[in-house]
Amino acid sequence: MKSINDIRVLVIDDSPRFLEQFEEMLNVVGIDKVKTCNSAQEAIDLLSNGAPILKEIDIIICDQHMDKCTGIDILKILRVHKTKEQMPFFLITSDATKPNIIMMAQSGGNNFIAKPPVPDDIAKKIRDVFGLANE
Repeated sequence: MKSINDIRVLVIDDSPRFLEQFEEMLNVVGIDKVKTCNSAQEAIDLLSNGAPILKEIDIIICDQHMDKCTGIDILKILRVHKTKEQMPFFLITSDATKPNIIMMAQSGGNNFIAKPPVPDDIAKKIRDVFGLANE
């Protein structure tokens, strides 16, 4: 990857309004290759079904608190796929407390994005995980 514009993102959140706003924020920072899942079940189905979606994305950004499932649960499902053990995974949370950050890191997550998200913060964290220079 040479620039943030090359990054392909999967965003998982059970709020259609938040998904729309978050996708707009990604567009603002130069990321326009965005796929979305509007439920934990849709994400589980995508990630579990032979996981062909994993060939089309570079990073997953997932809400921590959803109906029936947490972002940590989604992360654990992702980490089962040996070919994508290292795929960057960020949690979106309004509960960025030390215990939650530790739990995310122990589960194989890379970073978190605090709610409400800030475009520059999102871009910096994504650039950092891919080793990209500021643009």
